[in-house]
Amino acid sequence: MQKQCGNIYKTARKAAGLTQEQAAEMLYISTRSLAEYEAGRTVPPCDVVCRMVEVYGATWLAYMHLKTSSEVGRRFLPDLELSGLPMSVLKLQKEVDDVTNIHRDIVEVVCDGKVDEEEIPKWQNIEKEVMEMVSAGLGMLFSQKEKAVSKRLKQKPLHPHYTTRCNEGAIRRSEMIASRYSGFLKKVFPLYLSFLSILYLSIPY
Repeated sequence: MQKQCGNIYKTARKAAGLTQEQAAEMLYISTRSLAEYEAGRTVPPCDVVCRMVEVYGATWLAYMHLKTSSEVGRRFLPDLELSGLPMSVLKLQKEVDDVTNIHRDIVEVVCDGKVDEEEIPKWQNIEKEVMEMVSAGLGMLFSQKEKAVSKRLKQKPLHPHYTTRCNEGAIRRSEMIASRYSGFLKKVFPLYLSFLSILYLSIPY
């Protein structure tokens, strides 16, 4: 197993400010087992990862565990780029605009209930843009939750790649935008994902 897979568990623990001994006790596992997970030598079972998510306050860890620890996750889950809340909101705005710009293409391709041979290139671009929006949306939702946990713990934002510096006014504006987009995503994502899953059946590969 690649060490990157193990490092996500170590990153989450360190961001929560816990030693291996403290974390192992709270996770009800041995320190040695935790060290094996963090070194990437063994994969933690799902029940342990669920406890890590709760103990570390790291919702992103659940997604990254699925993404890095299984062939299905590596092949089919969208890549997830975790950053600070302001940056993740800007990323989502950009991706939503991209999907909005191809709305006419989406309607034209699927209005007859199937994807014809000559429409495959256009459909592949639609898939790409929608999946990028899904990825950006997840990144924003995770960033928002991690920031809330960080505030409670009076620590720096939990994810180590949080490097964006901005004033309090900018942060508040980002949080307002994030809150608005959160409602949008919860409504739109299931529709888009159902839409994609149905149309996969009609693509003549």
